[in-house]
Amino acid sequence: MRKPLLTAIALSSALLFTTVGEETTASAATVTYKVKSGDTLSKIGSKYHISYKTIMKLNHMKSTKIYVGQKLKVKKTKAKKKATKKVSKSVAGVSTSSNGSKALAIALKQQGIKYVFGGSSKSGFDCSGLIYYAYKKAGYSVSRTNAQGFYARSSATKSPRIGDLVFFKNTYKTGISHIGIYMGNSKFVSASGTKVQVSSVNESYWKKHFAGYRHL
Repeated sequence: MRKPLLTAIALSSALLFTTVGEETTASAATVTYKVKSGDTLSKIGSKYHISYKTIMKLNHMKSTKIYVGQKLKVKKTKAKKKATKKVSKSVAGVSTSSNGSKALAIALKQQGIKYVFGGSSKSGFDCSGLIYYAYKKAGYSVSRTNAQGFYARSSATKSPRIGDLVFFKNTYKTGISHIGIYMGNSKFVSASGTKVQVSSVNESYWKKHFAGYRHL
């Protein structure tokens, strides 16, 4: 068992797996720019996030030639961010599978729910109960078993993907005894200590008991 750790996404979150992206919309207002030594239309355009062709059009220019002190109309773009949901395909260069990332996203939503030995619902989870709940919700055909059972029905991998399983041994009993879902960047989410939380395989305790990565 471990003490509660500060959650991170990573993803850590991190993180993760279903992530929040940003779609930028723009509103523009025309302002005047005074040409300085070394300026070009492209250079000026980059400052205002517009193309040199836009500057030419605003100023009715037929040539890209400009001179120091010349006043040009430019569009000052003000970005507005609109949140959109999208599925992340990778985290820090680590590949992911659709169902695995879904399972991880579901598990992360359970953070803070108390640890209950034998639990596999929002009333409380143990480590294998969290895996069963998350993977089943993600569309996997799984049956309720313990960490050893998941270990036996999964395949070893040295290149873990987001949503794969991470195993630990000799924690509270001999042999495979703890399981979590891999997030990338050495992070994983599991029911440990007193609640569902994010941890790192590089922490001294988990590093000492690390038993490998596997996927269903």
